[in-house]
Amino acid sequence: MLKKLIKYDLKYGAKIFIVIHALLWIAAIFGRVFFLDRIDFDAPTEQLVSVLVLFFSAFVLLFSVVSLATALLIAARFYKNLFTDEGYLTWTLPASPVQQLWAKILSGCIWNILDLILLYSATYFMWISPNVQNAYRMIAAEFTASLGMPLSKFFLLMVLLSIIGVGSNVLMLYASISIGQLFPAHRLLLSVIVYFIFYMIIYALSMGALIIFKLLPGIALSANTVNEAASMSTYLTGTFLISLVLSAVMAVIQYVITHLILTRKLNLI
Repeated sequence: MLKKLIKYDLKYGAKIFIVIHALLWIAAIFGRVFFLDRIDFDAPTEQLVSVLVLFFSAFVLLFSVVSLATALLIAARFYKNLFTDEGYLTWTLPASPVQQLWAKILSGCIWNILDLILLYSATYFMWISPNVQNAYRMIAAEFTASLGMPLSKFFLLMVLLSIIGVGSNVLMLYASISIGQLFPAHRLLLSVIVYFIFYMIIYALSMGALIIFKLLPGIALSANTVNEAASMSTYLTGTFLISLVLSAVMAVIQYVITHLILTRKLNLI
C-alpha cells in the first residue's frame, strides 16, 4: 500500500513540476549560450560588475521561484489529500496514519531531491562555460584562500547539505500545515505563520550555535594567510555540521508533531 500511495502522490502536480523545471533549463541554456559564452570578462570593471550582478540576480530569483513552486506542490498535495474533502476518501483507504505520513514524506523528499538535482545541474551547466572557466582561473587562488577550500569542494558541500536537509524541509512544511489545520478558520494563513515561526526558531538556534562555535579556540581568524584559510575552512565545515544537526533535531520534533496530529487531532474541513 505504501508504494501505491507514493505513486499517486508523485503523479500529483507532475506536469507542473516538469514544465517549471523545463523552463528553468531553457533559461539556463539561453543564459549560457547568449550571455556567459559571449560576455567579455576583460571589459571595464564597473560595467562588468553591473551586468554580472543583474544576470545573477535574475537567476537567483528564478531559482527561488522554482524552489518555492516545488515546495507549494508538496504542501498542496499534503493538505488537499489529508485535510480537505478529499481526506474523507483518503482516510478510508486500508492504510494507517503512519503509512499515509511516510508516503507523503518519501514522495515529498523525492520531489525535493529532483528539484535540487535540476537546480544544481543547471548551475553547473552554466558554470562549465569555457568563457567562465577561463575567467575563473585568474581569480581561483583568491577564492580558495578566502574560502579555505577550492570552490568545487564548497559547491559539493552545499549540494550534500541541501540533499541531507531535504527531510527536514519537507517535515517543516507538513508540521506547519498540520498545526494550522487545528484551527477552525484561516488554516492556510496560520500554517504560513507557523512555518515562519519554525524558520525563525531554526535561524535563531543556528546563529547562537555559530557564535559559540566561532569563539572556540582555533576557529578565530588569524592574520596569517595559511592559518586564516585553515580557520575559514574549519568554520565553514562546522557551520554545515551545525546546520545538519539542528535540521535533524527539528525534523524529529516536527515528525512527532505531525504524527500526533494525524493520529489524535485530525480535523477535516
